[in-house]
Formats: sequence, structure tokens, C-alpha cells
Amino acid sequence: MKRLFLFLLLLTMISGCQQNPQSTKPDREINQLKSDITYLEEQVRILQDELKKAKEDIITLATVDIDGKTPRDVVLQYLQAAKRRDWKAMYKVYQVPDDMSYTEFKQSMDRVNYVKLLEFQVGNFEVLSGNHAIVYVTYTDKFSDGRIVKEVNEPWSCVRVNGRWMVRWLPRQ
Repeated sequence: MKRLFLFLLLLTMISGCQQNPQSTKPDREINQLKSDITYLEEQVRILQDELKKAKEDIITLATVDIDGKTPRDVVLQYLQAAKRRDWKAMYKVYQVPDDMSYTEFKQSMDRVNYVKLLEFQVGNFEVLSGNHAIVYVTYTDKFSDGRIVKEVNEPWSCVRVNGRWMVRWLPRQ
């Protein structure tokens, strides 16, 4: 009888250990942790994508002015006007000194008749800060004495004034 009692007691202990809900709790916790990790990894991927887009937006905002123009656009506009000798169009995109009126600018440009812009090519640009950029320009000038001078990849400065890109006064300096 003692043997039967010990056998039943041992059997109860063994079967009780197998049905103990405590043994599945670690499994549930591990599964929950795995699920949480998967969710967090997905959230990190989403945030990385949003960060990448935000960086692209910042670069766009830094390069485009309130009129939607880049420094390259403004230099192109300036040189097209210079080739046509359209001083008014040049003046609009040129950062002249505050005390220089359009009339004074026009008079100074009319005096510069010893050089003629023959051709130009506006290359890439770099925004160095929020309000300063460099545009690389190749151009050919013909002087009144017959000399033809070609400048290759000259860095021209642009500045942002009141939200608009402008060719900096004396851009090659």
C-alpha cells in the first residue's frame, strides 16, 4: 500500500509539473518580446525613411529661393541678359551696392563696351551655407583689341537676399 501511495504521489508530481501554467509563461514572454522587437524594427525603418525625406527637403529648401530658382538659374539669367546687353534684366538678379541705382548701373555698363560676351555655359553649383552658393561658369569674352579669352569653370558667387538668390556683386572675387 505504501508503494502504491508513493507511486501515485510521484505520478501526481510529474503530471502536475507538466500542466503547470508557469512553464508556458516564459514562452509567452519570449514571443511577446519577439513581436515587440519586430514592431520596433519596422518603426525604425519608417523613421529612417522619414529622416531621409526630411534631409532631401532641407537640401531642396536650401537650394531653391522663394521664386523657385536655384543659384544656377540666376547666373544663367544674368549671363543671358549680359549677352543681350539687357542691363535691366541683369540689374534684377545682381546684388548691386545699396547706394547704386539702376541708372548708375546702366551708365557703368554702357561704359564697359570694350568687352563682349561671346558664349557661356553654366555648370553645377554648391550651396556653401543657407545664403551663399558657388556656381561654376565657363565663358568666352571678346575684347575691343581683338583678344578672345576663355575662362573655364570659374567659381561665381551667389547670395540669398530677402529670400531670393542673386549674383553677388563682383561675383568672381
